Amino acid sequence: MIRSAEEGRSDTSTQEKRRKKMKTYLAIPILTFLALSFPGLGQAFATSGDFSVSTNCDNFYSACSSATITVASINGFSGTVRLTATASPTTGITPNLNPSSVSVPSGGNANSTLTFITTCNQHPNCRWSVTVTGKSGSVSHSVNIFVCVGTSCPI
Repeated sequence: MIRSAEEGRSDTSTQEKRRKKMKTYLAIPILTFLALSFPGLGQAFATSGDFSVSTNCDNFYSACSSATITVASINGFSGTVRLTATASPTTGITPNLNPSSVSVPSGGNANSTLTFITTCNQHPNCRWSVTVTGKSGSVSHSVNIFVCVGTSCPI
């Protein structure tokens, strides 16, 4: 029962405040659901995972006939990582990665094998630094490997 016009407005004002608050409480879960339901929108709000690149043999000489390059998922990353190998100096060595692209599952890892074809015309040895870089989208990570061929390795 309303006793005055002002009291009636007060009740209406309180009800409007409650409705606005309720709309806010409903809007947050609905927007969250919609953002996660549409892949493009969900990715914009989701925290992105990452990956690491490592090797089992960072000094490549008689102890290693090949090196395993491991790309590991971090924070749920999953996707394709393209691998490249570059040597310095570039003469006398050809690094090969097989495969040159790996699919990394979320929480898992994928491997590639790194081998070399070398021509060493120096005595007592030839030395190179090889960098293997993994790239997915705009994210890239690298690992360095020392390569030595000759009679007095390692140096």
